Amino acid sequence: MFQFHQYRFAHHPQKISIQHSFALPAHFAPYQGDQLQSLGPKGALIRCEGAFLGQSPEDCEAQLTALLAQTPQGEPALLYLPYQEPFYACLSSLATSREGDGTCMLYTLEFLQCPEGSLPEGGSR
Repeated sequence: MFQFHQYRFAHHPQKISIQHSFALPAHFAPYQGDQLQSLGPKGALIRCEGAFLGQSPEDCEAQLTALLAQTPQGEPALLYLPYQEPFYACLSSLATSREGDGTCMLYTLEFLQCPEGSLPEGGSR
């Protein structure tokens, strides 16, 4: 299942990539040079690439409109990815393009995983 907040996608994305990164600032120490300090993991960046498919260009546009209407803008919500436990994330980027006769609208969605301290009241992973 692929779902963000209340919007359930009709089809799984063709590609899902998850990038984990870590906070590693460098600090200068006299006689030692730059020293790395591990501040732990940052929230993951999740990129999903897929398509809205329809009988007409209007069908694809309706799916996009429904996604935007049911997606909290800048607010954390549960992200359900196939074969993974749901977690809180924010939608950070959305790009679309059309192919052929418009009955296929390609999308790229990027989500940022929310750090533990920024979960909604009563939220947990």
